[in-house]
Amino acid sequence: MEIYDILKTDHRNVLTMIDAVEKADEDNRKSILTLIHTELAMHSKAEEEVFYRPLKKRLSSHEVIDYSFDDHDEIDKLLGKLQLS
Repeated sequence: MEIYDILKTDHRNVLTMIDAVEKADEDNRKSILTLIHTELAMHSKAEEEVFYRPLKKRLSSHEVIDYSFDDHDEIDKLLGKLQLS
């Protein structure tokens, strides 16, 4: 399986888990949020290493790439807050 396929599968899996959060009771919701947070942390690291860093070296403007890194950071922070609530 190629990295592209893995990343697409990750996106689908997280969407499925988000649907599960909406339907879960409070105890299960926290477990699912923890799993989402863990899965997205691994996914983000892979995506950043495989796509964003090489692209940043080749593009004259880094605006889109920097936005993507910031987006990953923001998602990480939000998931951390959701786990605490």
